[in-house]
Amino acid sequence: MSVSIICHAGKAHRDDFLVVSCSLALLHMAATEHAVEFLEHGGSMPVIYRRDPTAAELASGDSIVLDCGGQCDADRNNYDHHQRGRDEAPECALSLFAREFGLERFFSSLPWWQTTIVLDAQGPMAAAKQLGLAKWPEELASPVEGALLEIFRQLTEIQPDHWLYQAMMAIGTQLIASARERQAKLEELKASAETVVYAGTTILYWQNPTEALSLHATARAAFFPEATMAMFRSNREPFGWTIYRDDDAPAIDLAVLAGRKGISFAHKVGFIASTEGGVTIQEALCLATLAIK
Repeated sequence: MSVSIICHAGKAHRDDFLVVSCSLALLHMAATEHAVEFLEHGGSMPVIYRRDPTAAELASGDSIVLDCGGQCDADRNNYDHHQRGRDEAPECALSLFAREFGLERFFSSLPWWQTTIVLDAQGPMAAAKQLGLAKWPEELASPVEGALLEIFRQLTEIQPDHWLYQAMMAIGTQLIASARERQAKLEELKASAETVVYAGTTILYWQNPTEALSLHATARAAFFPEATMAMFRSNREPFGWTIYRDDDAPAIDLAVLAGRKGISFAHKVGFIASTEGGVTIQEALCLATLAIK
């Protein structure tokens, strides 16, 4: 078990807050899994220090050094990105740490992941440009995130019994668990998806109801970008089909399905429609094709 976690002092950012949280979560998971050995060797969770590391701490590998220290050396538990050149691909301490510990594959599909990396590595203007915006939207800043970061900034040493330490460990644990669950759902959707092409339009559909379908739009964008219509059976009574127009495709207008036999709802804007219960997959596909111009 590492003797300490060291992160830079001063202004706190989402990147360093989350990488410390994830490191706490992984250390706690390891301690729980090997509880007997952990206790027999007098194990305890590491203290968090917000300061620059010493040369000895960088070299020893006994401390986890995050977002400071000027080097990235996984063998010595050093994860900094500030030494990287401006022409290199953007990285932050969180992305470097996640890659080393096998978390990147779970985090990389999260909507905030790449923006967080660019925001930390290249600043708000670069992140805004990546999102297609003229400036960073300060109006959308989370007051909860802002308050936590300010409390984190004010502390120079955080012991394991401090409430923020416990909160960060819980946040890291939840983040890792939910990202793993999300990735599993996406893989499930990828494996169970079917497609059909009609009049040049690819329709993506799933025949079996599943909770994973809450991520159907993400799965479609990641694995089936050519599809512009998606449909799936509801997992609630009356078990009808929901039909979506993806990417606001101009060749699809689901509003024209209103009043059709088997249709229970068609939005006037034309981006979503639902069938009645008992409609078969063949009938649902036939209805969907009627919306293609």
